[in-house]
Amino acid sequence: GGREKILAGGVESGAQLLGEQSEQDVYGTAIGVTVSNGGRQVLASGGAASNTVVGDPSFQIVSGGAAAFQTTLVGGGEQIVDGKAFGTVASQGGILEIESKGRSEAALLHALSVELISAGGIAIHTLIDSGGSEKILAGGVESGAQLLSQSEQDVFGTAVGVTVSNGGIEIVESGGTLELLAGDAVASFTISAGGKLDIGAGYALNQYDVARGVTEEILAGGTASATVVNSGATQVVDAGAVVGGTVVSGAGQQTLISGATVSGALIESGGSQVLSSGGAASNTVVGDPSFQIVSGGASAFQTTLVGGGEQIVDGNAFGTVASQGGVLEIESKGRSEAALLHALSVELISAGGIAIHTLIDSGGREKILAGGVESGAQLLSQSEQDVYGTAIGVTVSNGGIEIVESGGTLELLGGDAVASFTISTGGKLDIGAGYALNGYDVARGVTVKILAGGTTSATVIHSGGSQIVSAGGTAGGTTISKGGTEIVHGKASGGTIDGGLLEVTRGGTASGTVTFVSGGTLQLDAGASFTGAIKGFGKPALSDRIDLRGIAFTPGATTKRFVPTTTTSGTLTVSGGGHNVHLTLLGAYTTSSFKQASDGHGGTLVTDPPVAGGGAPQTTFADIAPAGPPAGAAIPIGLPSYMPGAIASHEQAHAGQTLLATGRPGGPAGGDHNPLLAVR
Repeated sequence: GGREKILAGGVESGAQLLGEQSEQDVYGTAIGVTVSNGGRQVLASGGAASNTVVGDPSFQIVSGGAAAFQTTLVGGGEQIVDGKAFGTVASQGGILEIESKGRSEAALLHALSVELISAGGIAIHTLIDSGGSEKILAGGVESGAQLLSQSEQDVFGTAVGVTVSNGGIEIVESGGTLELLAGDAVASFTISAGGKLDIGAGYALNQYDVARGVTEEILAGGTASATVVNSGATQVVDAGAVVGGTVVSGAGQQTLISGATVSGALIESGGSQVLSSGGAASNTVVGDPSFQIVSGGASAFQTTLVGGGEQIVDGNAFGTVASQGGVLEIESKGRSEAALLHALSVELISAGGIAIHTLIDSGGREKILAGGVESGAQLLSQSEQDVYGTAIGVTVSNGGIEIVESGGTLELLGGDAVASFTISTGGKLDIGAGYALNGYDVARGVTVKILAGGTTSATVIHSGGSQIVSAGGTAGGTTISKGGTEIVHGKASGGTIDGGLLEVTRGGTASGTVTFVSGGTLQLDAGASFTGAIKGFGKPALSDRIDLRGIAFTPGATTKRFVPTTTTSGTLTVSGGGHNVHLTLLGAYTTSSFKQASDGHGGTLVTDPPVAGGGAPQTTFADIAPAGPPAGAAIPIGLPSYMPGAIASHEQAHAGQTLLATGRPGGPAGGDHNPLLAVR
């Protein structure tokens, strides 16, 4: 029960603390003290002790701010450190405890001795041999330990840098981390499920198997090669690490964080490679049913997808090769360039995703979903591109199949070579700069749009189809069937209205000859330019219409006038609201034959309707000459003799046309006479 108190500045040398309840409180300095039989040496803040020997079951307590030097622990002697301990030697069951704020340096643990490092405690360069052991609890840290024969380090916290030789045992438990550094020599170690292995700067690990539940992290400057990441295990690659040839299988995973790079990984049997933003992987091979996930900001180069291997791209993928059922998915922010799709492989481009210069052959397939875009694809033998989004510029050859589905758009550009393509109902075909489309049939529900620099010729627009000529686009010789529509914002040259609608909008121009065949409407909007001619307008029983949207219709105020310029053409002028439209019509017409009415949209509708009873205004020889002279009457000299069958008595002539009558002057014996009869 004796007690000694060494105050600050005081010194005790060679004291012995014997028996229970004996205690030495050190605020000053104690040298060479022996503590045994339950005695206790307590070093308070500012106190220091050197060369203390602590036996069983005695204690040396090193409080925060205190320091112990070269303490020896024997038997069950114990050192509890919340301050600093230097050069402690423990043997024969000695115990060294490093508390939350404690620090131990250069301790030596011999047979049966133990070092316990609690959360917040730190031990540096501990030497463990001959059956000694160190236990690093969660939150505790050991740096630079050496494990010799039959020694053991159990890591629940963190061990940084270790040398294991001569039968030393290194075990990382669940929650623990072992970090290997340059110069470390580790004959063997065990990482339990839930444990973590860090490969630090300067350390190179080759052919390591990462077991289920274990995480291996390659830190900056660390190197790992030919690692096998087993099912349920994880390899994490940091920026600045060097990693190559990793094999990931089962449910294993390789994860690249920002700035990390890897090459030559094999992902198989359900494994995955995850590239975080800033990460990059090259020459990865992904088998069935495994994944490479390329996150936004990450990049994958020359990935190979085989079997059902899948690449999911929200970042960037370059030169992916897919075959034998490989799947390439381009997500909302993903971008793929120069992918190659072989037999049975598929590329799916989601809304917001972009693919450029994909080459598809031998049964490969690309599906562009709504909102997705492919630019510059090439389709070879038996390949297919299904477009629900947008395909810009495509080459189709050797049996390749191009199908634009409802809602999809195919834009053809200069240089594209397209052997064939199909635009489904609801699909759209854009003719881009430099491309010339000839003789295309626009089916029901399909829209053809001619963009600036694009050209079409001899297009046939069927019922329900439409063609839009954008500013800078050109269409020539279009045929518009009943129910079809052509809208011209750019240029149109010639064409046939076969029951459909040709609309020229403000800023649009139409030239050449527009021919009416079987009804339909030519609509000229305000500001439209029409410099061509109109042919075939006003046939009997047909609904030919000219809709002048720029001429306001007012009964009695809107005027019309037709002036023949030749016997087969003339100019129709329609005036109203201070505006005039001059139209060249091919054919013979009279002003009175044209009718005007409101088009229901503020403009004027012009027609040339048939007369009552059907048929256009017409004149026949029956209107001019009797069917024949009265019986026995003389035929005047100089007039055509009437001979049944010699003069066609029912030849028809429209207004402005001329009939030719032939016969013999003075009767059958006279010569031919060919007077011209103008019908007005």
